[in-house]
Amino acid sequence: LESEIAKIWGEALGLANLGRDESWQQLGGDSLLALQVRERMADYLQKAVSPALLFQGSTVASLAEALQNEQGPSLLVPL
Repeated sequence: LESEIAKIWGEALGLANLGRDESWQQLGGDSLLALQVRERMADYLQKAVSPALLFQGSTVASLAEALQNEQGPSLLVPL
C-alpha cells in the first residue's frame, strides 16, 4: 500500500522515488492536488477515501496506516 501511495503522490506532484516518511505538505501538496490523489486512491482501493485522511496521514507511511485501520460504515445499528 505504501508503494502505491508513493506512486500516486509522485505522479500528482511530478516527483519520483518518494520514501515512506515523505510529507504531503513538505513536498508541495495542496488541497486541489489532494482531491485528485483521493480519487486515484479510491479507484485503486475500490472504496471511498475520506479527504480528511489525506491530511491526517501526512506521510506516506501514516496514510497507509490510517487507510488500513479505517473502518467502513457499519450496517449494524446499536440498540
